[in-house]
Amino acid sequence: MVFGDRADAGRCLAARLQHLRGGQMVVLGPSPGAVPVAAEVARALNAPPAGAEVRELGVPLQPQLSTGVIGEDGVRSINDEVIRLADVSERWTTSAAANERAEPECRARRLRGDRPCVSLVGRTTVVDS
Repeated sequence: MVFGDRADAGRCLAARLQHLRGGQMVVLGPSPGAVPVAAEVARALNAPPAGAEVRELGVPLQPQLSTGVIGEDGVRSINDEVIRLADVSERWTTSAAANERAEPECRARRLRGDRPCVSLVGRTTVVDS
């Protein structure tokens, strides 16, 4: 499928997700490129958009290959298969996460100010990455 732009992609995605409309849901766009898509989905489904600020953790010597992400409050999601295949040590992953930890929190403060993060507890979550 070819889209005119990211907003067009979001409208097309929203059309396919109409069955979720009206429920307790939230739409996440965790990367800068995903935000326009997530915003269109949230608007079409009448759901609150929520910025899930994350920073990717690259593989040594292959920074475009992600071993996972670190988000606000130090929450991590790690792809164990990439770690195993790239032979990345737990020590390196811990160090990379520590180096990147401040960035998601800084971005969140810039975007949300003092407003709290939208709670995901008990909600259907649509994540556009």
